[in-house]
Amino acid sequence: MPEAESSANFRNANHTVDPVDHLPLSLLRSEYIPAAPTRSLSTIDWLPEFAGYSWVAYGASSLLVISHFPSPLSQDETLIGPIFRQFFELSDDTTPVSAVSWSPVAPSIGGLAAASGNCIYVFTHDSGTSKGSFCWSQNAVLIQRTKVEAIQWTGSGDGIIAGGIEIVLWKKQNTSWEIAWKFKENQPQNLVSATWSIEGPSATAAYMYKPDLGGSNEAGKCVLVCYSDGKSEYAKVRLRHPQPIAMIQWRPSTRRQFQGDAKHSSRHVLLTCCLDGTLRLWSEMDSRRVKKVGRDINDRKTMGRSFCVVAVIEVNQALNGDLGMDVFFTWATENTSMFKTSQGDNQFISAGGFERGRAGKCEWLIGFGPSFLSTTIEILYQFWTKVTFYSSYQ
Repeated sequence: MPEAESSANFRNANHTVDPVDHLPLSLLRSEYIPAAPTRSLSTIDWLPEFAGYSWVAYGASSLLVISHFPSPLSQDETLIGPIFRQFFELSDDTTPVSAVSWSPVAPSIGGLAAASGNCIYVFTHDSGTSKGSFCWSQNAVLIQRTKVEAIQWTGSGDGIIAGGIEIVLWKKQNTSWEIAWKFKENQPQNLVSATWSIEGPSATAAYMYKPDLGGSNEAGKCVLVCYSDGKSEYAKVRLRHPQPIAMIQWRPSTRRQFQGDAKHSSRHVLLTCCLDGTLRLWSEMDSRRVKKVGRDINDRKTMGRSFCVVAVIEVNQALNGDLGMDVFFTWATENTSMFKTSQGDNQFISAGGFERGRAGKCEWLIGFGPSFLSTTIEILYQFWTKVTFYSSYQ
């Protein structure tokens, strides 16, 4: 008997399942296998936090890819990998994605913009219809006359600056979009940076992939600061550099200026990286509003804005690298609140009260390179007198 049971078990274990008995088979939804990501800084953007996760969006040929980005600090997320990925075909004629930008609104609502050809596609997260899952959908298409090379949202999410031969500031009006101002340049502006709102200045520059370091060609050696003049038109200021521009970025801000902060108002400060190996900080000057003669004391006239260099940092000499080639810098993100963990409970504490009444603030520029060197530059920006380097190997 034991031998008979053993033989029966052996036959059952080796019995082949006939698939005909299980027809019709259910069809699984096909999934895109995207091409390799486009090798361009303007076609990838990272969202640090939305719905408890980090996200990355990037262009892969004509596809826009939205993916969960596993946190390197979480062992579980690293082992599992991305838990969500969504694809959008932006163009029917295989026009590649040229720019991607997440909306930096905090807390994030998952707003995203991507450019392809002469169009900007705006996406939102379907929080009401996703039924506990993640899903993005396109809700607007912004059409321009020329190709869009780069895009970036304003800090408050009320606008998008688009660069190319034509520089366009798009203004959000509830659920619709309109052009606040636009103009053309001789060189495509493929570097863009926006401030907190459409009321503040924006900056653009032409990044030269094959820069002429020794020549007299002025292309790529100028940063264009653009802003509204209060009359539904624009004005611009040119910030000239000795060598081609590698990077531009306004000092980040995550809040509007309070009325009580007028005494310690935060000026617009622009970071520029030039291939001469120097970081420059350009600050907006105070003399852009003056009283009109013969008018009421409250009647003011908006004058042209002006900027001056308030700090120069020789990075190449300090780090023994090449700025814009193997050394890169960016502003650290301002955080106006903090979390405190106490007995297992997370408490949200506003930092507004801690900021008021302070004589000055310190901010940091974060750099990477050369090799695996990580660098932090501390700047006491009230008087622009202190610049300190902190370096460490990762």
